[in-house]
Amino acid sequence: MPIVTVLRENLREVLLAAGAFIGINTVGYIFMAYLLSYSTKVLGMSKTLVLLVTGSVGLTVWAAALFPLIDLRNPPVIAALFTELFSAEVRYSGASLGYQIGSVLGGGLAPTVAAALYANWGSSAPISLYLTAVTLLSLLCVVAITRKVRAAA
Repeated sequence: MPIVTVLRENLREVLLAAGAFIGINTVGYIFMAYLLSYSTKVLGMSKTLVLLVTGSVGLTVWAAALFPLIDLRNPPVIAALFTELFSAEVRYSGASLGYQIGSVLGGGLAPTVAAALYANWGSSAPISLYLTAVTLLSLLCVVAITRKVRAAA
């Protein structure tokens, strides 16, 4: 049973993979789920405008960053890093489990956390701090994964 083996022998690696992926999901679900509600209910913006602006801005940022990142010739490609964390016997289970945990903790909780932060503080500043903290956690996990993979090579 690869999942039992990976949890018993590679729990640290699973947690690193989950941590690396949590930021992507947190920011993604804030964009997909919470931003529309916040923009329309709190700020009184039209739904159409918010959807147009969010999509256009996200697409523009990605378009501007895509080739410069690729041109580095050594970008931290998380999916490849995930697979390098685990031996062949548990690779799919380990990478998948890390991805799923990061998805649940990042994406699944993000809209609820954002709504609770706003309800408690009445400001978007704590939400920005939350996003910054979670993405910093992901960055630190990616750095740790990169170091581990390079040390094993």
